[in-house]
Amino acid sequence: MKRVMCLALGSAAFAPALAAAGQPAVDPAAVKAIEQANAEWLPAIKAGDAARVAAPYAEDGVFVLPDGTSVIGRAAVEAMYARRSAGRSQIVDGGITSCGRLASSPGEVLEWGYGRATVRGADGATKSSAGPYVTWWRKAPERDWRIVRNVAFAAPVPEGTDSCLDAASHAFDEAQFRHDAGAIAAFLADELVYVRGSGETAGKTAFEQGFTAPGVVFDPFVIKDRRVIALGPDAAVVTGEGLIDGTEGGKRFADHFRYADTFRRQGGRWQVVYVQVTRIPAR
Repeated sequence: MKRVMCLALGSAAFAPALAAAGQPAVDPAAVKAIEQANAEWLPAIKAGDAARVAAPYAEDGVFVLPDGTSVIGRAAVEAMYARRSAGRSQIVDGGITSCGRLASSPGEVLEWGYGRATVRGADGATKSSAGPYVTWWRKAPERDWRIVRNVAFAAPVPEGTDSCLDAASHAFDEAQFRHDAGAIAAFLADELVYVRGSGETAGKTAFEQGFTAPGVVFDPFVIKDRRVIALGPDAAVVTGEGLIDGTEGGKRFADHFRYADTFRRQGGRWQVVYVQVTRIPAR
């Protein structure tokens, strides 16, 4: 793996009903589980039913909060919601919009979207907020689908940006962090032009290989100064700063770079068509 020469982050948005070319269709049972969980979230929250809110999680499922804290296990997720329900602030309105999903690997589905919530404080004042989320679902032994990892992001959707495009960008980042070959491939256009930090050009296969090489672990994988720039209704650029520490074959490495990705809406979905990486020299 040529780390920073092969690393670049991007975004892509898929309509839920559209399967990526060459990708397997999402299991109808998974679709049903996702839609049911999303529909029941707000009623369960308003009713103070923490067990119902946590029910979609696997026994060892993880909920990563916007501040980076991980709540591990269905019981812990339920306890967290129970504490919130007992607090003086209450969610009085909101909802979840699922923007896209894909069968990333056998028995797994990647979903992304954004949530909205209006909270009433102890003083009666209300405050509304919204943010993207990324959820990994896995088929359980008992043949139902459960959440194994749910990540909520605090960053609001940039003004003038398609909310689903913003959510999908986080899903693509998660796919890279988890080295999910199927999900990464689905987010990239076949005609991708990939410019490495050296100035060398490559394509989709090289990008994929950079994130799926065996023996590579990211710890951590951080994105800073992320910006989305719309270029009309059917094109956009996502740029930011990436910092990756990890191991390759047991040896430590660190990469620091900036990236600029160009996206185009084609075939009813957004895909990454151009990626450029610039290395930031170590100080």
